[in-house]
Amino acid sequence: MTIAPRDLLAFASQLLNEHSEVAQRAAASRAYYGAYHLGRQVQAHFKIPLADAKRDAGVHENMIVALERCGGLPRAAEVKVQTLGTLLRQCRDLRTEADYHIDQDFSAGKATSTVSISRRAEKLALELLK
Repeated sequence: MTIAPRDLLAFASQLLNEHSEVAQRAAASRAYYGAYHLGRQVQAHFKIPLADAKRDAGVHENMIVALERCGGLPRAAEVKVQTLGTLLRQCRDLRTEADYHIDQDFSAGKATSTVSISRRAEKLALELLK
């Protein structure tokens, strides 16, 4: 069985209806990964090289930086790809807080923001992948 990025985003939205902090953190995490996988699809679709990203960073950071710094595309697509990178960075930062800073409160508002940002990323990615 396989899943698609939209499945992760839909599940993240469902988790927002749960009112525990665990569910809110899980919503932020799943939302980010849904958006991340869409970002990977955009990166592959436009053949944006990861070599232009940071050398000492991880896979996620390299992909985000590559999108943020992308060039050589038609201007409208380039702006959308760069915006997608910025949105992914925002989602990743919130996901990091949700997943790694468990000794600090993670509010429902932060979870909702993460899902909202990831939905904006989804919209941009789907426009780019048409």
